[in-house]
Amino acid sequence: QISEMKRVVYLMAVKNITPEVLEPQGVKYLGQENVMTYDNHEGILVFLSNQIEGKEYERMMLFTGDYIRTIWISATYPVELKSEVFETLKKSLLSVKF
Repeated sequence: QISEMKRVVYLMAVKNITPEVLEPQGVKYLGQENVMTYDNHEGILVFLSNQIEGKEYERMMLFTGDYIRTIWISATYPVELKSEVFETLKKSLLSVKF
């Protein structure tokens, strides 16, 4: 999933990405990592987990942007496939260009 939020300042969009904000939405906050995209934009990778029909899934979300927009890219994968897909999905998210 990819979304561009025009007229949303990146730094404002990410300041409320906390367990206190996310966990009431039914997900478990696993952590976050400051990153640089491959075209040298600052970003934050956020890691969440949740259960759907008894199966555990994780979601990796990249937030990046500038003073006029925020880009939000998300990838969800079953936990049992994490070792096979995690690095490929992370590289894919970091390849965003805008």
